[in-house]
Amino acid sequence: MTSHSDYIAYFQKLATDFGLSFYTYGLDQFLQHLDNVQYPCLLLQRYSYRYAQADADSKLKIRNIGFMVVDNLKGRDDYNGINTIFDNTETVADMMLDRMNEDANSYADVPDVAIIRGFDISTTSVVQVENMADSNYGVFVSADIISEFYS
Repeated sequence: MTSHSDYIAYFQKLATDFGLSFYTYGLDQFLQHLDNVQYPCLLLQRYSYRYAQADADSKLKIRNIGFMVVDNLKGRDDYNGINTIFDNTETVADMMLDRMNEDANSYADVPDVAIIRGFDISTTSVVQVENMADSNYGVFVSADIISEFYS
């Protein structure tokens, strides 16, 4: 069975592999600490989860995960720079999703990727995000990770 700590460890390694700084606190806390943020970064959101009945004998735990890939631009009126950040963060998010999909479908018995085994790429949604007041731009990714639940 996987845990919240497994979730954090997986995404921290993913961020490192893609050259991103890593932050785990919620968006409100992230915005309060903007002076100390190193860009580009991955901001991992806390997940929510729900249960489903798979069949008469088994239950599923469905985690809804979310993360942002964010970069910062000093000039708010630099629209070419903003578009470049959107392009770059989308590319990084796509590469991360590809890695997550590979890890989910890997047959290797590697504990580091156990949390992502139930990743379902068809549940993925990506939305561009911007905070013009702080000149932060990027993408927000949400998806489901489905695992068997044992009580």
